[in-house]
Amino acid sequence: MGLNCLLIKTADANILVDVGIGDYTSDRQKKIYNPSKSTLADEINMAGLDADDINVVVFTHLHHDHVGGILNVDKEFVFKNAKYIVQRLEFETALHPDLLNMAAYSLAEHYKMLSENAVVELVDGTKEIYKGIWLEKIDGHSHGMQMVKIVDEDNVIYCAGDAFPTRFLLPPAITSAYELSRKDLYFNKEKIIGDLKKNGGNLVLSHDIEEAVVEF
Repeated sequence: MGLNCLLIKTADANILVDVGIGDYTSDRQKKIYNPSKSTLADEINMAGLDADDINVVVFTHLHHDHVGGILNVDKEFVFKNAKYIVQRLEFETALHPDLLNMAAYSLAEHYKMLSENAVVELVDGTKEIYKGIWLEKIDGHSHGMQMVKIVDEDNVIYCAGDAFPTRFLLPPAITSAYELSRKDLYFNKEKIIGDLKKNGGNLVLSHDIEEAVVEF
């Protein structure tokens, strides 16, 4: 599976949506997931930036494969000049996961570092963080997941985290076993796909290894 992250370059800020699993993983996680060495920093360099140029990191949600990349192997923040934006419910779930969520929110040290040392902006519901860049809470995969919707005069881009992990899960009724609420996710997927089919735009797939973006 891929770990696809979205870089948004605007006149006001460089915004990174999700950061992958990173290199700072436990031996147990390496055995289970067999992650490759992170290439996120190299790909940011290819876009003409480095980690210190990232002003904002938006988390669609805080599962380990979307947040792990904030720390390096020395347990230091990779994006030293960034603030971090996440839904309040998602952040509270990560800090205090119940038995159902404990395996998905397995990076306790990352969450603690965010809570104690980083600038974290907690969002409740829908918010425009920069002109044309909206955050919207979408339940289903997790109860606090959010999508990023970018709107300008020419295009619309949805980055909806694990609501759409691969092209095989594009149909609203097809979901994975990881969803906390299949019903909620179905209705959110139906709304997003309906909007894209009607008005056109692009959809970022969070884990597809061959097709990171689908154009409608």
